[in-house]
Amino acid sequence: MAVMTVGRVAEAAGVSRATFYLYFPDKRELTDALTQELFAQWTPISGSLLAEPDRSKDEVLELIRSVVRAWREHAGPLAGLIEVAEYDADARRSWRTMIEGVAASIGTWLAAVRTDLDDDARQALAEVLAWGAERSLHQMQPQDAAGDERLAGALTELVWSVRSAA
Repeated sequence: MAVMTVGRVAEAAGVSRATFYLYFPDKRELTDALTQELFAQWTPISGSLLAEPDRSKDEVLELIRSVVRAWREHAGPLAGLIEVAEYDADARRSWRTMIEGVAASIGTWLAAVRTDLDDDARQALAEVLAWGAERSLHQMQPQDAAGDERLAGALTELVWSVRSAA
């Protein structure tokens, strides 16, 4: 597996190393910026779902469809970030921080919909949901609207079963 270097990133982007350094002091800043940009696009979608625990199943499905479509639209950079996070400590830290932020949001939502769970159980469930969604979105990468619908439907069933289990 090749290591991400500034030279490789600059070459892939079709710019010189000097141009890269005009925008980013190092590769860690690049992975942080890319992760934050992608996360910022999903925050309004997931925030809407998590802020209103009484949404109908159809509303949950529509919001999850938005997440799946957004993932497909950015599948290339996301796959790159996930791959780099496997061997680069800085990229791993950035990616883990983003997923932990998603898990924290899910934990807040779970506190509203799953009052039967204690804090430790809610935290563990939130982490499983966040990482499970990340893995599902990454590994199943829908290529078209039918794939989007299949994945969105499955994720909705998962969210709905967790919500309804209390």
